[in-house]
Amino acid sequence: AVCDAITLTRGVTNYCGTTVCATATGDPAFSQSSPNNTVWFRYVATANGRVEVKLKRPDGASTGLFGWLATYTASGTCPNLTLTEVVNTNNGFNLTTNDSVVLQTPILTAGVTYYFMLDGVNGASGAYCISMPITQIPACATNVSPANLATGVNLPPVVSWSAVPGATSYGLFWSSNGGSTYDSIGSIVNSLSAQVNNTLGNTTYHWYIQPKNAAGNAVGCVITATSFTTIAGPANDFCNSATTLTASNVVNGTTVNAGASQGVAACVPAAGTADDDVWYQFTAIGDSAIITVQGAAPFDAVVALYGGTCTALTQQG
Repeated sequence: AVCDAITLTRGVTNYCGTTVCATATGDPAFSQSSPNNTVWFRYVATANGRVEVKLKRPDGASTGLFGWLATYTASGTCPNLTLTEVVNTNNGFNLTTNDSVVLQTPILTAGVTYYFMLDGVNGASGAYCISMPITQIPACATNVSPANLATGVNLPPVVSWSAVPGATSYGLFWSSNGGSTYDSIGSIVNSLSAQVNNTLGNTTYHWYIQPKNAAGNAVGCVITATSFTTIAGPANDFCNSATTLTASNVVNGTTVNAGASQGVAACVPAAGTADDDVWYQFTAIGDSAIITVQGAAPFDAVVALYGGTCTALTQQG
């Protein structure tokens, strides 16, 4: 019964037993099946986040339990506990075909007592060992800067986030399509901030952080995503808004707050870093053209020549 639940301690408890002859008298509803031969454990969360639960076939056992792991919170006192299931979609295990299985709990809250119910699938019963590895899967981080929905963010943007206890690194996920899809743009160690290059002016970006450690990666952190919009760049920041050049006509321009809309030009050894490009266009009136670029120190430009359309450019020089 739940009031006789065995206490689990991370990194300490390794309890082996069986659900044979167990009953489900007084047990609560379970979203995955009808409880029938259950055993109970309790755990007091020491930190926010998910915890690994390892189910193992006992040494020497020819078969093990094929079952579910359900997680509950409780109110009241024994023998009159009211249990509420904390839904977790990853809670099935099969020790008849696997020597061991590691499951992740739902996101737990520090200081709260949780009850774990082991129940056989479709009335199955069998032997098991249960333990909780010492390392806890980290919780999600909180985005700190830029503030959510900030505008006019300078290029290249620098993002920062809160520290998460137990995390040894942080994965940065980035979206430029309104958060429909995210790309991983690296794992950060020993830092709570990152500069993101190859970003554009006057563009909205969504981002979130996934803390990691030896136990695994934080789960579901996309819900912590925030967004910001970068500062407007020069009028000719993009290919499709290129400034037109004509013969012998001097045009003033700037790369301040320009983004990176094109990859590095293949002009070794003079290749530049494509982090602040601006665009110009002209119609050739002969078989050659001279383009002169002047700027005050320390400005040092690389000029790349392309032909075609903005959606299908071919480098010419």
